[in-house]
Amino acid sequence: MVLITMLISETYYCAKAWIRTLLPLRGRKEPYESCKSSAKPFNGYFPGSRREYLGFIRLVLKYADTVCFTVCPYLDNPGELGSSIWSCLSDSVLDYGFAQAVSYPPDVRHCLVLFRKDYCLCEFLQSRKGIFDFEEEDPVLGIRLEDPAFLKNGEIFCYTVTHERMCMLAEDVCSQAERLFS
Repeated sequence: MVLITMLISETYYCAKAWIRTLLPLRGRKEPYESCKSSAKPFNGYFPGSRREYLGFIRLVLKYADTVCFTVCPYLDNPGELGSSIWSCLSDSVLDYGFAQAVSYPPDVRHCLVLFRKDYCLCEFLQSRKGIFDFEEEDPVLGIRLEDPAFLKNGEIFCYTVTHERMCMLAEDVCSQAERLFS
């Protein structure tokens, strides 16, 4: 796995650190053997129209095998997702964990949920208005899904920071996205 040196968001940093802990559990003995190689370049990307978003999300989902979401404030257990407005995604959960950003107070933590890419997840993402359309809050649990990070073979190639309206794409995928809309 190639480490990405551009750590713009603490959420991204937490997701990457948490995903690192999952990789050995998923049968990988040495997931970081290429850590010392140069970092993969990332570019900012912002799909403007609904048409661009649909093309963008289809391209990203073509590569992704898993998607990690931050759940704010957090879930006590993954079963809570099944009783939320996102219950349709509960069968797609692979794993979950807790993370804390360095700059947050000790009592603030986030839950990171790793989903397998399946029909339900693809439909959910394609139903969004755009890549930052994650402001909906569950009225009972008070949780939100935010900051999707898209992974292929355990490596993040696209991540977003919803509240900062930032989307970063690996350079090779970004060039394909740009070709789609030029």
